[in-house]
Parts: sequence; structure tokens; C-alpha cells
Amino acid sequence: MDYSAFDDERFDLIVCNFPAKAGKKALKKFLFNASLHLNDSGVFAGVVVKELADELKEVLADAGDKIEVGYREDKAGYVVFHLKYSSEIKFDEEVYTRNKFDYKVDEAKYKFRTAFDIPEFESPSFASLCAKELLKKCAGVERACVFNPGQGFLALFVEHYLKPKELTLASRDLLALKYSLDNLNGNGFENVNTQFSYFPEELSGDLLVFAVDEDESVEVLREQLKRFSNGFSSIVLCSKSRLLKEVLKGSNLRVSAESNLGKYSGLLLNCRK
Repeated sequence: MDYSAFDDERFDLIVCNFPAKAGKKALKKFLFNASLHLNDSGVFAGVVVKELADELKEVLADAGDKIEVGYREDKAGYVVFHLKYSSEIKFDEEVYTRNKFDYKVDEAKYKFRTAFDIPEFESPSFASLCAKELLKKCAGVERACVFNPGQGFLALFVEHYLKPKELTLASRDLLALKYSLDNLNGNGFENVNTQFSYFPEELSGDLLVFAVDEDESVEVLREQLKRFSNGFSSIVLCSKSRLLKEVLKGSNLRVSAESNLGKYSGLLLNCRK
């Protein structure tokens, strides 16, 4: 993504398996700005999928003689490369932001910034709107978590309606964590922390909002839900109705409320034994 967490730190080696969805500008920014965080003899070691091979070539050409390719190997589906830098080369252009707008929840207006390649770049999905209706029914929530927060709409609904003392955003998508956190902090919500997680067994609290990933296997989703149910008093699930039905098959969790919009649903589950 970027080096914003490192300030003026420098390293002997930076290693990155670059995500294809980020595109050429993000690749350029990441490779150029590596020069600001490497020691004089430092090396950048990277991998890109074959779909980015041409973009990699163009980015390196843009750098001229400031970047030296010390090693490159083209495989069937990806390219491995090592880079050294003769001088610093900086790229300041914003590469991830897709849109900026005001978003209203009831009578409150919030500033929102969305990113490329994350769903809900213009407005909340039907699934999130279903979850929103269920959050209005929740009360007494001091510790909450949103798993797969996306751009941050679900987390915003939690803050707006429930005002928890603590809110955790958890995901394995670093870009989603960054944008959802920025959107909350930018609107004055400072009770938020993030966690890079896939099976976050250590998470617990009063309420979990689980945006069920439609691209994940049902088996993984069931395992995630099983582990989450041990740590939270209540869970709000939201996704396609058919998928939620499959995920809950064989579960003993009780559905205490439901919201539907088209092919999408939100389910409020009671996890108390």
C-alpha cells in the first residue's frame, strides 16, 4: 500500500508480493517511494502477477537510471525482481482514492472517502443497509467489532446508532482497514482500533457485525462464525440471503431478528449459551 506507518525509518530489505488489483499507479508509488525507506545498499525484492508485467516495465522505464534491476525472473504466472536505487525518487500522487462525498445517516452528515477495488465505493450495499436496520434494535453495546469493514459504512452505522466505548475493525484487507479507519477518525470517532485478522479468535465483545464475504467458501465462513460465536454475545450477519442460509445450516445459533432487501438479508444472532 504505502510507507505511511514508517515515517523516516530505513531498511536493508523491503519485500512485497504486490496485489494485482491495486494497478499501475499504486505499483509506481510503492516502488518509487521504497527509495525513501532503504539504506544506501538496500534492496527491494518484489513479486507481481503476469498481468502487471507490462506495467512493471513501464514503471521502471519512468524511473530512468535511478532504479537498477539487479535480478529478474519471469515465471509462468508471475515475475520476481530485485531493485537497487542510485538516488531517492518520490511519487506523491494519490493512487487509491476513488471518490469523496458527504453521506447522511438520519439527520447527521459525515465526510466519506472511498477507494478503488473495495465494494461500496458510492453508497452502502443492500447487505449493509439490512445490517443497519438490525443495529437500531441493539442496545447496551460497549465493545463492538466489524469484520470485513470495507469502506467503513458498517462501522459508521455502529458508531452512529450504538456509540460503543470501543470499536475494532478486523480484516485481512489492509486497504479496507486503512480507509474504514480513516473515515471514522475523519468524522471524530477516536474509539477505534484495527486488527489484521482472518480467524481472530482473540476478538471478543458485546456485538460483532460480520459482513460475510461472498467469495469465501461456505466451510471457511462456518468456521469463522463458529469461532466468533465463542467471543461475542450477539452477531449481525449480512450478505446474500441464500449464502447466509448455507452458512447457518447445522448451527445452533438463534436468529432473534431479520431484515431483508431484495436478495440480501441481515440476521441478528444470539450467541449466549
